[in-house]
Formats: sequence, C-alpha cells, structure tokens
Amino acid sequence: MRRCVILASGPIEDCECLRALVEKDDFILCADGGLRLAQRLGVTPHLVVGDFDSYHGVLPSEGTEVLKVPPEKDDTDTMLAVRLAMKRGFRHILLLGGTGGRLDHTFANIQAMAWAAGQGASLWMADRQNEATVLMPGIHRILKRDGYKLSLFGIGEGAFGITLKGLQYPLTDATLTMTTPLGVSNEWKDEIAQIELKKGMLLLILSKD
Repeated sequence: MRRCVILASGPIEDCECLRALVEKDDFILCADGGLRLAQRLGVTPHLVVGDFDSYHGVLPSEGTEVLKVPPEKDDTDTMLAVRLAMKRGFRHILLLGGTGGRLDHTFANIQAMAWAAGQGASLWMADRQNEATVLMPGIHRILKRDGYKLSLFGIGEGAFGITLKGLQYPLTDATLTMTTPLGVSNEWKDEIAQIELKKGMLLLILSKD
C-alpha cells in the first residue's frame, strides 16, 4: 500500500538524514510550514494544507493541491494533515518535522500518533535521532537497531499486560502509566525484541545519541 509522508514545520538542521527516508512513490502532504521542509528536501508536494501562519512564501500551483483552512480551528495543521491522509485512504504514514521545536506541538503530534493508532493506522514520527510510534494491543516485533535504545511509555489510560522478550530488561505482565518512566532506555539482547500488550496504548521510541 502506498505511504503518505507528512512534512511539518519543526526546525531541522540537517535534512540529509531525512532525505533518505522519503521514497520515490510516497504521497507528500505538507502541513503549513512543512512546505519549507519539502523545498529543502527537493520534493514536490502532492497536497498542502494549513492556515499558513507559519509559511508566508509563494504557494505551489501546478501539480499541487492547496487547501486553506481558517486559523481559528480545533486541530493543529499537522493533525489536520493526519486526518486528511487517513480520509484519503492512507494507513501507512511517516511524519517528518514533527519534533525539535515547541514542546506543545511535539506533544500534540504524539497525540496525533495515538489517534491514528486507534483508527487502525501505522503512523511513525522520525527525526535525526529518534523514531516513534504508538502500539495498540497485540504482539509487536522490533528489529534490532545498532546504536539505538528502545523506550516504552504508557499513554492515555495506561498500558497493561506488558511482556517484553529479547531485551536486556524484560517485563512480564507489567503495567506502565503516564507517571511510570520504568520503560526508558532498554537495549536489545536478541536480534528481535518482542513486545506484547494486552490493553491500552504504548508509546514506542527508538533513540540514539
């Protein structure tokens, strides 16, 4: 299934590491100031959405659909982009430019990942040092990433019945809540880590120094 790449307006110093994450057949959707990131990456967006309070340049015309929305709205521009991507049938989404700036927007993007996961979509957020997604109940297998740590956080109402295998610090039928940072900086013991979640939501973050 074709993937949608959403470009947001978070500050990015080095685009080279992100350029390698964008594939030729990706559908490119810019959220407002994410249009600047598209220009830096050298990609032409298929769709741009926003109130354009963070982008004041010339909007693309030929070959790009532009949706302008009022500045007074309930969703962030990035959340609008996520909703729009899913409305158009995308269930595999990568968000770039969603971190590194204002903390409130970063947290809002984590909420967007949680919403998408609840709708049955796979939404990953990535930057130079991190990759993150939200896991729903089930068994998830994460391939070892050299140089990366694996962290898990209970979000929403919490995460229950967590069993971890193939990691340096295993868990059995454990609970992680929003006030429990127990899952920070785990390490792979085997080539594949297995994460079993019985109820709730887990924020998975892969980070490197």
